[in-house]
Amino acid sequence: MKISMDLTFAFVSLASMFSLIFGEKCEPISIKSCSNAGYSLTARFPDIDGTPYQDFLAPRLDLYNLLLQSCSAYASTILCSLYLPKCEEKRTDPQPPCYKVCKKFATECQDLLKKAGLAGVFTVLCDKLPDGNSTSNECFYPPNFKQSSSGGSKPIPKCYDVVDPVCKKHLHYNKTVMPTSLQTGEETLFQSIINSNCSDELEKFICYAQFSPCDPKQPRTIQIPCKSLCVRIHKNCWKEFNKAGLPLPPCDYVYPEDDNNPTGICEVKKWPASWPAQFRPPAPEIGTCEELTVKSCAKANYKYTAKYLKVGNETFQQKKGKLLDQLIPYIESCSPYSSLILCSLYLPKCVPGSARPMLPCRQVCLDFADKCKTKLTLVSTVGMTIALCDLLPFYDGTPNKCIMPESFKMKDSLQLFSTRNVCYKVTSSKCSKDLHYDKTFLPTDDQRAAELTILQPVIDSGCSPDIEKYLCLMRMPKCTADTSVVHLPCREFCKRINDDCDAVFKANRIVPLPCDSFFPEGGSSTGQCDLKSWPAPWPWKIPDPSPPVSDSPTKCVPLRVESCANAGYYYTADFPPIDGKPYQTVKGKSLKFFLDFLNVCSKYSSTIMCSLFMPKCMEGHPKPVMPCRSVCLEFVNKCHRLLSLASHAGLFRSLCDLLPEQDALLTTCFVPKGFTASTTSVDRRNGQCSKIREPKFCPDDLHYNLTFVVENEQTSDSILQTILDSKCSPDLEKYLCYTTVPPCKTNDLSVYVPCRSVCEQCTWIYP
Repeated sequence: MKISMDLTFAFVSLASMFSLIFGEKCEPISIKSCSNAGYSLTARFPDIDGTPYQDFLAPRLDLYNLLLQSCSAYASTILCSLYLPKCEEKRTDPQPPCYKVCKKFATECQDLLKKAGLAGVFTVLCDKLPDGNSTSNECFYPPNFKQSSSGGSKPIPKCYDVVDPVCKKHLHYNKTVMPTSLQTGEETLFQSIINSNCSDELEKFICYAQFSPCDPKQPRTIQIPCKSLCVRIHKNCWKEFNKAGLPLPPCDYVYPEDDNNPTGICEVKKWPASWPAQFRPPAPEIGTCEELTVKSCAKANYKYTAKYLKVGNETFQQKKGKLLDQLIPYIESCSPYSSLILCSLYLPKCVPGSARPMLPCRQVCLDFADKCKTKLTLVSTVGMTIALCDLLPFYDGTPNKCIMPESFKMKDSLQLFSTRNVCYKVTSSKCSKDLHYDKTFLPTDDQRAAELTILQPVIDSGCSPDIEKYLCLMRMPKCTADTSVVHLPCREFCKRINDDCDAVFKANRIVPLPCDSFFPEGGSSTGQCDLKSWPAPWPWKIPDPSPPVSDSPTKCVPLRVESCANAGYYYTADFPPIDGKPYQTVKGKSLKFFLDFLNVCSKYSSTIMCSLFMPKCMEGHPKPVMPCRSVCLEFVNKCHRLLSLASHAGLFRSLCDLLPEQDALLTTCFVPKGFTASTTSVDRRNGQCSKIREPKFCPDDLHYNLTFVVENEQTSDSILQTILDSKCSPDLEKYLCYTTVPPCKTNDLSVYVPCRSVCEQCTWIYP
């Protein structure tokens, strides 16, 4: 095969270009808030337990940049340089910003930095930067920075008396680098935290950060709070910081390690930019898989996982395999799918060429959680496991959507659907005082069982003030209408417990809490954060779910029917006219008739009824977007009496099962804003049948005698009795039997409704 010289040169040039962009040390910055920092490459930092370093830092940098970009165009240059410093392949260290850039940022943002208690810190940190000129390689200027061609020398810091009355009593020195005019008595953002008395060191910490010491004999010596002091503030005051909506001080990134100074203040010897001890090698090509070699995953129902980068001297599989080999033997006896679920949490299935992992189907996970309830309860994870199952794709027969083992039989499983939208009162006295909610999806009997835990020695030790709250969040998670979100302990909250109780875990041979594996980043005053995707590590960015676009995009039009104003959506398909009249006008009359009755019993009546006549439309999506099953079940639950009187309760109940369970995809189904399910829920059809006892009007020639409607809910009461008595149609009795007590076959969840021909014989009784 011959290749032209031009094509060969093009490939060589392209390869050279990629080697420059994706070198051994550097990689592009992907955090949006750093896009105007004045440089585009940073170091290849190692992943943090499978999470890319930049993804790990993104929430923090996005917050800091958002707050400070309003006062200075160079905020992102300074902040991003601290966390993701500029990288050049030929350098062995990061290239910092120049002194003048930092000084301008600190001056322009002085008021905000004072409120944040950081004015002094940045004033002195800037002094550690080189004052190079525009041609110097020791530091850099962002393109939009105006500076002279000559660098000049930095001024020698002057010392001023500490005059702030609060800080004078806390400091062991009386001179600071902060001018007297800037030592105002203005309160910082931390005043409410100081007033809470969460730590007797907090005011000292803030004073150190605001008014860094100045030694007239050594004015270039720079000191700020030590990391150990910062960590103590974290430990004692995290709740108060989160409650106030303030980020915790960045102990790991700015504040220096202790130098045995008992005062809690340490010397800064260089600009404290992060820099990796070892550079992360380039990630394998997307969809590169390798054989799953972990022994305990032999029965996981898949053979390949992603090719992860090494963690230190171990392969990723070796590191996770040690943990899986401890966990799976404990739980594999209760379910044949234990290894599938657990291995998918740590080493999910890889499909060659795909950027997404293939995960277990939700029904399999719920079956595992149900079968292993006793063992999961003992380790205080049953609530978490049930919740995590809702983040998995729901099996609907679509090939390769998720892992559905051949041996799995839905009819043998008692638990195939989410129960997190059904609420029960939290009964534990210990948990009710710790939690910020009083309803959980765990039934009362399961709550009692959850009191027993193998973590009791950790609780009894008193090693952490937060261990009880952590266990409550895990044992009795909050019930929620939005089952696409899982509420779990925040990662930092979990890590504090691991740090506090490390010795107790080891003494009792208990595996530490899986903070980095499951729990979401972030902080809150409740200790609880939101998780929106299955928490398995993955070496590539998973594409956002998006609706498929058809070759001939669906045309959507505004939903103008007055009765559907509260349906929870605003667009429907552009249906053709009926007998020359607009479709919405014709169907709107029927909807008004029904909803005048049904709106009384449920605020979601319009969601269900309007979706039957004029379903939700999304541009480019070839199918209607229907309400999620939980909304339909809530409607049937609240309107059961009215639907029964109309002889249609059975029909609507079975139709609910044709709606999809809530999934991560926006186009799977929708729930109206603010949707909340009732405390009780309609029982789901489970393939169990009851003998038909009522209604009495069912004809003798009915071709079936079993229904899924239980006997105590079967009734002959009907507002249509007068019409039945008129004998106006020979098919009416049969039709109403079909809609009141629909047919049932044992272990069969098929939905049976009247044929259209039967219905058309009776349509004259409806508008």
